[in-house]
Amino acid sequence: MSDGNRTFFMTSDGLYTSVYRYQHRVNPTKVLWVGTNHIGDNEYYRKIDAALGDMEIVIHEEPFARSANEIEQVMSNWKKELFRDDNLDAAFIGALIYSLPPKNRDALGLVEEWVQFDHSRLHWVSGDVTWYQGTPDIQWPPEAWEYFNKGLHYIDLATKREAICDARSFAEKIDQGVVTRKDYIELATKHEASYPHVSALIEDMGQKMRDQIVLKVFHGLMRTKKPSNIGFKFGAAHHKYQHELLEHSGYELIGVDHLLAVTLL
Repeated sequence: MSDGNRTFFMTSDGLYTSVYRYQHRVNPTKVLWVGTNHIGDNEYYRKIDAALGDMEIVIHEEPFARSANEIEQVMSNWKKELFRDDNLDAAFIGALIYSLPPKNRDALGLVEEWVQFDHSRLHWVSGDVTWYQGTPDIQWPPEAWEYFNKGLHYIDLATKREAICDARSFAEKIDQGVVTRKDYIELATKHEASYPHVSALIEDMGQKMRDQIVLKVFHGLMRTKKPSNIGFKFGAAHHKYQHELLEHSGYELIGVDHLLAVTLL
């Protein structure tokens, strides 16, 4: 969630993300920035695809996995880390990353973002592939991990243990077959709302590094292709810094809309 912009938030209806419209202060170029949740309703992703349909170019977040089997393996790996009792930091990282495996998403009528879009379309361009290669595992650059590991020392033990406890409780509900959409939404939003210093660490560790690369891709496309409009499709948490970079590049926010990502049935 972000103050004012409400990038990622929960209401009685469910989990929402936001769509931002920008206009350059001097030239007529328009930008449509679509923030996504990586798990959601089918209808949510259809609306996103439709919103991006008129864009001459779409810059997208590189999928870390492009099949249900790959995603299942990623979640299995991070679940093992989450339940490690020999390494608190490893379990804490697992708590931050572990989420609904594909088979449990199916049971709740939810789908995975990465497999809902045709990223091979000619006018779709990966914004961060040079930083983060799509494999069945998280592949961050060594300097990002180094920064992250140093930052872990500044997070108090109580916060780490609370995050681990919440995530393990969530995982146990999955194993018992009693997990609900509300359980998922509450865990997804709690990381940012309850652990702001954790969000700041992750933002500084990975998102800002990636977002700078994304804006370089954006400026390169503006120079070479000169589109009249261009779309972005990135996880909602990336908006805060990409917004700053767009503003610094002469773009003004002219409108915000909200999309219901996960409906509370």
